[in-house]
Amino acid sequence: MFIDSAAKYQGTEGLRCVETVDYKIYWLGFVYSRGIAAGRACIDRLATDLQNHSLEYLAATLWGAYLILVHNKRTDHCYVLVDNSGLFHAFYSDNGVSTSFLELAAFKGLRASDMDPATVAEFIHFGYISFDRTLFREIHKLPPEYIVCISPKGGISFLPKILVSFDSPTVYSLEDILHDFTLSVSAEKVSVDLTGGLDTRFSLFCFAISA
Repeated sequence: MFIDSAAKYQGTEGLRCVETVDYKIYWLGFVYSRGIAAGRACIDRLATDLQNHSLEYLAATLWGAYLILVHNKRTDHCYVLVDNSGLFHAFYSDNGVSTSFLELAAFKGLRASDMDPATVAEFIHFGYISFDRTLFREIHKLPPEYIVCISPKGGISFLPKILVSFDSPTVYSLEDILHDFTLSVSAEKVSVDLTGGLDTRFSLFCFAISA
């Protein structure tokens, strides 16, 4: 999927979509809200809540590993966000936003000679590139704490999500979170790697309390 700097998007054919009078919302990946079924039911709720709340506020209520494209049909603005943990990777440049790093590089006409030597060395040495950088200075990873706003008049801006601070006390117990998670994924297939680590112990705990 690619959204250019004039808010025109392509590559959405076959993607899941919810459309209302005001919004057209596409999504990729796994998205849910606490206590609400994952996928379409969650996006239906998002479309309804957008009538009374900002996307910056509602972003904190979305969980999973996903990318969401919200097209405001009244203003023709497009908004793109990934999950708050940054598990889903998307990329942006001054030309637009894409789920494909290679697609964005090809659109900009970048070549191997345009690569950033510092990030190339970092990737070879560590096997990854830190922060929002990529192999090209002109392309960046979409930061999970921001929403990209693309204007139909051209130009990209960033809106900070209204997220809970890490040092804020939690208002939910682990049992509450697991209960709501069970409701959200009751119709989904969920799996984790049983390596003997934290995920394994977490899975055993979930089975124990649901038995």
